Amino acid sequence: MQTLIELGRTPELAAAEVAAVLGRHRRRTPVRRVAPRMLLLEEPLTPGLFSELGGSVRQAKLLTVLEARGGRLDEGALARLLASELGKQTTGSKLSVGFSVVGAGWSPARLLNLAKAVKRLYKHDQPEAQSLRFVLPEGREELSAKAVAKHQLIEGNVEFLLFLAGNQLFLGQTTQIQEVDDWAERDVGKVGRDAKKGMLPPKLARMMLNIALPEPLSSPKPRVLDPFCGTGTVLMEALLLGLPAIGLDSDPAQVALSEKNMAWLKRQQSNLPDVQIELGNATVLDNQPSLQASRPAVVVTEGYLGPALHAPLSRPQTQALQQQLLPLYQQFFASLAKMIRPGGCVVIALPCWRYGGIAELLLDDLKPLGYFIVNQFMYGRDDQFVHRDILTLRWR
Repeated sequence: MQTLIELGRTPELAAAEVAAVLGRHRRRTPVRRVAPRMLLLEEPLTPGLFSELGGSVRQAKLLTVLEARGGRLDEGALARLLASELGKQTTGSKLSVGFSVVGAGWSPARLLNLAKAVKRLYKHDQPEAQSLRFVLPEGREELSAKAVAKHQLIEGNVEFLLFLAGNQLFLGQTTQIQEVDDWAERDVGKVGRDAKKGMLPPKLARMMLNIALPEPLSSPKPRVLDPFCGTGTVLMEALLLGLPAIGLDSDPAQVALSEKNMAWLKRQQSNLPDVQIELGNATVLDNQPSLQASRPAVVVTEGYLGPALHAPLSRPQTQALQQQLLPLYQQFFASLAKMIRPGGCVVIALPCWRYGGIAELLLDDLKPLGYFIVNQFMYGRDDQFVHRDILTLRWR
């Protein structure tokens, strides 16, 4: 059964994550990028495999592909097809039907007209059938994951996923949605938070971990090192993937928050792997006793992004902050090069502002130390003053 995977708001990173997870689980199913935010797989992901992903929003079974000749879609044919699909549903007296449209630029009025046409055809063909209740997105093209869960559109009801790619309209039926409540709980519900220092989103931490892990996983599983662990977001996501982890931070307050969050997570989840959290300096990792016995092979971290900003930085301000932070990262990579295992992977989030970032200044330093760049992704919203420049590195 062909399956659609809807990618989130950083589709390049999310697509790389899907490829990495498939490789790690030895799933060789062909994957095709049919639109910037959509993948087509020849077979579905298991529910557990989809739940491992941080950057994918929906999974849907592909129902059909309609041609939009000259960019114009026969919406009458689409309505008849949707009505026919609804006729196959066998639920109670009322059926809730959701619509999510990706990349087609449809107005709310156009989507409403489609829903009315579907209902009219459905009632004409099956006058004694169950009544329909439509759930349409408000102020956007697609329903949020929270709305899909609230209206139970997967269990016993239906959500149709439509997206336009060139002259083709792909039509799918959603089979799984991202568990937004679980992600939100680990983001804003954890006990140890420090908004003043900025916090790595759990979804981003999960994506970074997934692209860092070897394909397939070694046995025993590699221990993840986060040398700038802060409040422990990377550590929590590593544990949930079944990976042991060690976190370091030079700030005792951050170490204390990490310890609180690990205790909180262990109250929520049982049978988690071991985790160590220590006071430590990322610029002198070779002096950290806990790293001496076992050299790290997987390093996932977000370094210091600079002070909290309330306005965009000017070019001179950017240059000043670059020069202030550059030595920290130069010393970190030099120290890690003494410790990392050959072939080890580093995925790090570095700060980037409107007029430049840290990564561009580090490139000349990395190669002589033995690192080479595998991938680079940008993560952030247009209204944010600092973005995260995600570097994936291998060590010789």
